[in-house]
Amino acid sequence: MADMIVSVCMVVFGRIFHAVAEKFVKKYVMLPTLRHMAGSRYISKGERKVKNIVKFSKVWMLTLLCALFLGVGIKAEAAPGTVQKIEQTGHATNAVEITWPNVNVGNPAGYKVEWSESTTFTNPTSELTTSSSYIIKNLTPGKHYYVRVSAYDSAKTFGPASAACEVVTAPLGKVENLKQKNLASKKISFSWKKVAGADAYMIAYKKENSSDSKSKTVTSTSSSISASTDSAYAIGVLPMTVSKTTDYEAYVTDNSAAMYMYTTPKKVTNLKLYDTGSSSSPTAAIAAFTGKMSNAADGYEYEIYGYNNKRLAKKTVAYKNIIAKTTSGKLVFDIKNNKIKNNQFMKIRIRPYVLMNGKKKSGSWSDYLWFAKYPTKLDAKFVTPGTARDGVLISWSKVAGAKDYTVYVTRGSRYGKYTKLGNTSATEYSFNSLGGSPLSNGDYYYYVVANKKVGKKTYKSDTSWKGLNGFTITTTWSY
Repeated sequence: MADMIVSVCMVVFGRIFHAVAEKFVKKYVMLPTLRHMAGSRYISKGERKVKNIVKFSKVWMLTLLCALFLGVGIKAEAAPGTVQKIEQTGHATNAVEITWPNVNVGNPAGYKVEWSESTTFTNPTSELTTSSSYIIKNLTPGKHYYVRVSAYDSAKTFGPASAACEVVTAPLGKVENLKQKNLASKKISFSWKKVAGADAYMIAYKKENSSDSKSKTVTSTSSSISASTDSAYAIGVLPMTVSKTTDYEAYVTDNSAAMYMYTTPKKVTNLKLYDTGSSSSPTAAIAAFTGKMSNAADGYEYEIYGYNNKRLAKKTVAYKNIIAKTTSGKLVFDIKNNKIKNNQFMKIRIRPYVLMNGKKKSGSWSDYLWFAKYPTKLDAKFVTPGTARDGVLISWSKVAGAKDYTVYVTRGSRYGKYTKLGNTSATEYSFNSLGGSPLSNGDYYYYVVANKKVGKKTYKSDTSWKGLNGFTITTTWSY
């Protein structure tokens, strides 16, 4: 390669020298030579100039060749190569972080980082750094920027600029006015106010009491999810700025909003009386009911009507104030209301509600359930005072709305098996035997059930207090 360069140079400069010399020879050498041939000795100034030119040219050519030989032998320093694969690796509302691999071509001493809102880098801002990462500060929230990087060496020779990388800052505003649109059985729709600088929103949602969370990204200010019936979902919305070329998402978690949203709460079914009264008194104005409850309810509304179908009470109660757990772990509707009367049949219906956007939205009413508390003024006495020979008479207060009453008796333990003695429409019942055997000394326990017939269905009063009332037969005294 060096020989080729030298040969080319010799040819080029030789031709230049030949042209210059030819002019001088014609003017200053040929004419004096003709004169000399005519017989006169003459050395002109031209001859002297030619000699000097030849001498100078030889020296100049020698110097040039030496420089060429020496120059070819020295390797030139390569300029830094191109920066590759710029990536956004961090963000804030007013800053972005970028990184790139070190350049291995040349001997880079640092990098120049340029950024602009334009892909043509009109009036870009730039900074120098010796690191292969850089944080660009003082940016506008919710904006798209373009960044390019070039390497430079110690002589400030810059390599080619990298391809532009789109970067984004997070929007500054928070999600406001998040609300559920309507109440449906298998779908939840919702909307929110647009956040300045946000061009996308992350929707995250999870069914209550489930560990399975899901998410999706939307560009509008409304969305919907498919949901299970009778369910509550925690739904959150997070504003983002998303790069159009890299899909990088910039956001601030604290700018999100979240709330519970619901599908229509299901109707309470299989409603049954559990017990009445308090733990110490059967006459307390309390009644508990079991049933298939709603999974999504924030609370329940109930209505109670008297035996004559006149409404006695209507009330809305928060979940924590109406749902109780029994000692066996069963959930019950625990209703405390002084309109729950003794000695009459009443009917109740219950419906769940949810708080949609802070306002009560109710589900369907349950079917009516007729119920009555444990009858009061139960008493047992011997038909013939002082002796059980003629039997025992059990009496109780009349229960309004009852068709008839059923009497049950057991001997021995109050928790033993009770024998049904029979039905009566009166408020007393006498007997002198139990299970075909005459009454004998010992402890007896009894209870009375009031019955109400509605269509083909019979409703019964509370039986949870059986064993409360009893009497004793002895050979000499009784009570």
